[in-house]
Amino acid sequence: MRYYNVMDIKLQDIYIFITVSEFLSVTKTADYLYLSPSKISKSIKKLEDLWGVILFIRDKNKLTLTPAGRHAYQGLDKVIRRIETVLDETVQEQRVKPLLRFGCHCMIPAGEMIVPLFDAFREKSPNITFSVECRDNLAVLRKMLLADELDVIYTSDANMMPRPDNIAWLNLKKQPVYIIANRKNQLAKRDDVTLDDIRSEQLVLTSPATDYHSDFAVSICEAHGFKPNIYRYAPNIYSQLTEVYVHPHVTCIIPIKDLEIDEQKIRYWEIPDATLNMGFAYKKDAHKIVKDFIKCATECHAYF
Repeated sequence: MRYYNVMDIKLQDIYIFITVSEFLSVTKTADYLYLSPSKISKSIKKLEDLWGVILFIRDKNKLTLTPAGRHAYQGLDKVIRRIETVLDETVQEQRVKPLLRFGCHCMIPAGEMIVPLFDAFREKSPNITFSVECRDNLAVLRKMLLADELDVIYTSDANMMPRPDNIAWLNLKKQPVYIIANRKNQLAKRDDVTLDDIRSEQLVLTSPATDYHSDFAVSICEAHGFKPNIYRYAPNIYSQLTEVYVHPHVTCIIPIKDLEIDEQKIRYWEIPDATLNMGFAYKKDAHKIVKDFIKCATECHAYF
């Protein structure tokens, strides 16, 4: 059997051959495919040279398939039709099972928010599929949304400020903000601790380079008339908490609820009149499935 390098065969040449076999005319094929007659002739000649066979008998303006050409046409026509069918099925598969790419902070309890909402949306759109991206800081989720790597993110309004013109926002709930201190810290003896009580305390904040909540923490301190005494910036909330566990003399302001806090070692106090707005951010020109999801979230507001 002769060896043929399939890599030398272009699908375009095969399609041209199939079309010429049906029209039996270079001119008609050229008009149909919006190609020049010379391009059609060169493509057929290329296949004949590559395969070492004569595909057509040329008689003036008339073409006739040779026995070899007829065999090639009958087999390759099925291949082309199968390729078209597979491509159509692929598109239909995507239409039947649209994908929604969702992002949230890894400290958000799935059972409280993600699972109930996804279940509710599946009732309305049974064929929907989800991908969930959990990150340890919200700034990364913001960047992924703006880069079209995510469709919807559950985040805070502080993380979306300044908000780009192409970003829509659905406000869902107000999130308490907390002061946290080590049990060995002198503040731990108090039942109530306010921002005024941490004026002279050394604060650990998340890094402004990775988390916009450090700006929020600074802003609420400044709103109470003082600049925070920043001891250190931590790369994320986990590191921020670890600093408080390890160093009794530091405190921090935490903007995320449901933390895995060991209350034997840590105390926390809700800050009066300091809340974050939590909600969904998504692009205004998002696909219909994203807007359907937002509509479902609005209707299922009780889940939040």
